Amino acid sequence: MDAPVAYPALREILPHRPPMILIDELLHCGPADVVCGVTVRDGAPFVEGGRISALISLEYFAQTVAALYGYNNRHSDEFKVGMLLGTRDLELRATHFRVGDAFTVTGQEVWSGGQMAQFRCELLRGGAEVVARAAISVLHGSPPGSPTEVRA
Repeated sequence: MDAPVAYPALREILPHRPPMILIDELLHCGPADVVCGVTVRDGAPFVEGGRISALISLEYFAQTVAALYGYNNRHSDEFKVGMLLGTRDLELRATHFRVGDAFTVTGQEVWSGGQMAQFRCELLRGGAEVVARAAISVLHGSPPGSPTEVRA
């Protein structure tokens, strides 16, 4: 049996800085799949009156995919930019989430071409109940012609 992987803190692999790191921890990271954990906390950005709009799922998805790229490129000296380009098939099974709700966020790459990729993402309450899902499209890597672009 393989020993569990000790993943770094998200602040070490994400370009975001507190308080805008909205996910809590990296639980699993493969070459094209990722799992993170998040608990809605009182006082967190966008939480009002003990709840947060379920639309926050999109940012959870984007930060989870960013964690995949950050972790898999953590030994590179080159800064990689990323951008959420859009979403398709967004399904929200709730209007809001409440303080204390604990979620697992999954991302699975379904398509990649050059600097663009699409991921199928899910937000699961208690590790089993799907409360949101979507396909998100992302741009990753340094833009062509940028100072950080690596040329052969």
